[in-house]
Amino acid sequence: MDTNHASRMGISLWTVFAVVTIIYVSSLFYRMAPSVLALDIASDLHLGSSELSLIGSSAILGFGLMQLPSGMLSDRLGGKTTLLLLTLLAGISTAWFSMAESAASVAASRFLTGLGVSATIPCISILARSVPPELFARISCLMYGCGALGTLAAASPLALASSVFGWRGSMLACGMLSLTLAALLLFFVKENSRPAMQKTARNPFSGVFRVLSSRSFWLLCIVYSGTLITFFGFYGLWFGPYMVEACGLSKLEAGSVLSAGAIAGIAGMPAAAILSDWLHSRKKAIIPMVLLSASCAGILAFFPGKLPMAALMLIAAVLSFCNGLTGVALTSGKELFPLAIMGTATGCLNTLPSLLGAASQKIFGVILEAGRQAGAEIPAAYGRAMLFYAAVMLCAAAASFFIKDTHPSLYRPER
Repeated sequence: MDTNHASRMGISLWTVFAVVTIIYVSSLFYRMAPSVLALDIASDLHLGSSELSLIGSSAILGFGLMQLPSGMLSDRLGGKTTLLLLTLLAGISTAWFSMAESAASVAASRFLTGLGVSATIPCISILARSVPPELFARISCLMYGCGALGTLAAASPLALASSVFGWRGSMLACGMLSLTLAALLLFFVKENSRPAMQKTARNPFSGVFRVLSSRSFWLLCIVYSGTLITFFGFYGLWFGPYMVEACGLSKLEAGSVLSAGAIAGIAGMPAAAILSDWLHSRKKAIIPMVLLSASCAGILAFFPGKLPMAALMLIAAVLSFCNGLTGVALTSGKELFPLAIMGTATGCLNTLPSLLGAASQKIFGVILEAGRQAGAEIPAAYGRAMLFYAAVMLCAAAASFFIKDTHPSLYRPER
């Protein structure tokens, strides 16, 4: 290959990466945005607490239900077509959300947004067919790492925009942005996936059966699900109350701890990918990171209320950094199976933690409430509840020793 042609290939690759990553970042932004706007929306639409909860739960439900279909569509239609349809849906539903006048329209529009932001699988499907196998882990994990920018944008920047333009104007602008991203995807991203897709076009469910009948898939799923369930349990709901009620931190101090974790998380996925390539092993990168996460969960469970802020900040950083193993786990899930069903494989892998995540938060709350009703002191009650996440991570750590190593230098799936 001559130098000029190689240069053009590089430019094309990074153009694809840029467009796909911006769409991925926007999908995380949409998932987090309502938390900042919740009180403004409730005041504007006169919503009570139960009605307001529809804003979050409707989107989560849509997101969880769409994981497997988005993977199957990526295999059948191609990642580009699937991502284009989802991005259009996210833009249109967000515009509708900005015009909502009732709890029903809020719930319906957010449910559709949840479907539309299920962009992870078509994004990695596009990258898998655009990036050389030996670079896929690093580039895909770089995309995952950039996702933290969506979470950050859904905080102070969105709050500032809402104070200037109102929540309706801000969300309408976001909807228009998604439609613009759809246009960029249409004109600047090419995907040469048709030969691979022809193998699964006649019977897309054969890929689901192949994935779900694989012992290697289920072992990897335990590791991936356990890590994500614990991470989102901590960062999505319970770590903040734990620090305030059990450890005596102020809300500002707890926010500082969470911010330290968020910053560490930005580096986690690229670092995990580089480590797995350096070791020529996905498994050897996953095992130490899942063991560290399990250790942190155990420390929080056995020493509730006894950890200083510095220790909590270190634990937050380690947990968030080690969550980077999920990017390598997704890469491993893609590498376990032929390229023709990689969307189905990663869709199956994403479905279980998406659906179990909400259930696990409820389980934690039930254990915590039972401890309080039994007369336990608040730190002890939280410690008992934290044992649940420690047990989840212990199962993930045990399973990590038995997963199949899928690094391209070691393993090739049957084509």
